[in-house]
Amino acid sequence: MGHGTAPAGVRRRRARRGREFPGELERIRVWFRDNKIPSGKPANAFAFEDQPLNKAFTLKVRAVAAVGVLRVAHACPGTAAL
Repeated sequence: MGHGTAPAGVRRRRARRGREFPGELERIRVWFRDNKIPSGKPANAFAFEDQPLNKAFTLKVRAVAAVGVLRVAHACPGTAAL
């Protein structure tokens, strides 16, 4: 999904963030990508071609992850701090 094909809400948020904090999101993304390189490790790779996804997809991922955490916590009581 290229910048021009992002959902309208994502484009509006990108524009608003760009006005409020010019260049900040790109600096954060680059830091997360490159922060391990000085220690000799490879750069981090981001999923989905480095593009943000819509709110519905993000909420679904969070829900699935939460279920997984709860399953681990239930299966191993006392080992998972929630």
